[in-house]
Amino acid sequence: QNEEVARGCRAFPDRFPLGLAGVEARHELAGVDELRRSMDDDGLMGFMCHPALSGHSLGAELHALIEVVAERQGLCLLHQAGSTRNIAAYARRFPAVTFIIGHVSMNRAGHDDAIAQCADIDNIWYDIAQKPTPEEDAWGLRHLLDGLAPDRLMFGTDAPYYNFRLVQAMVEEADIAEAARNAIAHVNAERLIRQFRPEWRT
Repeated sequence: QNEEVARGCRAFPDRFPLGLAGVEARHELAGVDELRRSMDDDGLMGFMCHPALSGHSLGAELHALIEVVAERQGLCLLHQAGSTRNIAAYARRFPAVTFIIGHVSMNRAGHDDAIAQCADIDNIWYDIAQKPTPEEDAWGLRHLLDGLAPDRLMFGTDAPYYNFRLVQAMVEEADIAEAARNAIAHVNAERLIRQFRPEWRT
């Protein structure tokens, strides 16, 4: 799977400027070796994992994997599963790693937790890959923009599992400045990509 991701990045760098390895913490050192190979041989920029689906708690299980990424000053995408306290601890321990918290817009509790744990940490970015439930629309993007760094909040799709058009509509209809709307829609993500691929342009 990681080799296939790398092939896609090489074949279509305009569409896929950054590729991340999929890792499974329960593979232990075999997973660490595969991540190192994926970054060194295939040019992937780091890894992503979903703590709830991997069956671990985002405790010390990821340290060895993040160390590999830190040595290469790469990128980690960790889905928000429960509290972001552990992600915040990782980000403080590994300042050379850029972290993305996935699905930070799923619910009010996720919003408040991310703001409380992560708002002051410069190497954490956020994607809004799922729209809040209809009864919670009132807080939406304004709540996140007020609580988190607006220059590190990004549109996300969660394709093919979620209807990203709902997230698109939330961004387009939000009562926010046009500059903030553009930043979330594309400008922030482009800036993040160019941290790793300075030559890349849309």
